[in-house]
Amino acid sequence: GGAIGGVVRSPEATPLPGIKVYLYHYAADTGMTGIAMTTTSETGNYLFRGLKKASYRIAFRDTFGPYLSEYFAGVSRLE
Repeated sequence: GGAIGGVVRSPEATPLPGIKVYLYHYAADTGMTGIAMTTTSETGNYLFRGLKKASYRIAFRDTFGPYLSEYFAGVSRLE
């Protein structure tokens, strides 16, 4: 299967540990379905493995810190 991963960084490019990363499956007929969640490592990394070929969306949430939630493509809400 495929994988989606990356590094979450602050506006100053500092890696951010402890950020919740949510993975959603997207289908035009059914919309969004939450399928997985992980937390960034000490180096800001996250990785979702074993994914089937499909459309996905990602949400990032800093539940205890100063950063606002953000979604794939830099939007402020999940669409």
